[in-house]
Amino acid sequence: MEVAEDNGRIELRVLAADHFRQGVVTRYRFLIDKKRRLPAGVEESTPDGLLKRKVTFRNLRVNIGVADSFFQLEE
Repeated sequence: MEVAEDNGRIELRVLAADHFRQGVVTRYRFLIDKKRRLPAGVEESTPDGLLKRKVTFRNLRVNIGVADSFFQLEE
């Protein structure tokens, strides 16, 4: 795993087994906004760097108006 900072973001880069495809190794890059401490994006690439997927998060906010009971599971 590699950790770096760039343009107000924290980058986590890791080479790991793909949990959805057995025997496939995938390179992931997670981007976290330093100011908000929220995800800014995720990239999935082949081990040699060929980009397969990219997800960008924009305008993420924490909704403090959700009641705690929303997260309670009924038994």
